[in-house]
Amino acid sequence: MSSIETIDKEFDKRYDQYQKDFEKYLVNYVVPDIVAYQIAQSHYRNCLSRISLQRHYSVMSDIINIFPKLEVVKKDIIKILNIKYNLTIINEDPLIIDKWK
Repeated sequence: MSSIETIDKEFDKRYDQYQKDFEKYLVNYVVPDIVAYQIAQSHYRNCLSRISLQRHYSVMSDIINIFPKLEVVKKDIIKILNIKYNLTIINEDPLIIDKWK
């Protein structure tokens, strides 16, 4: 194996780890915040579609091109809606939200 091949393999190993860490960051922090923001803004502007939470999530996943399962980020989305936007989910299908009390 040449030194260039060794360098390439080392780079690939480091880059792969970077990609995994970055994807984990996106799933843990960015995706839930984006989805909660979209739902909150739709609610406050009276344009929240009467579709399921799953469908809202699927639309946002398509837009941002990141596809973790809803179950992975759902708890964080709910928490962000409560804390940041003072909203709570009343029903998931169709999605109905209201001010958190």
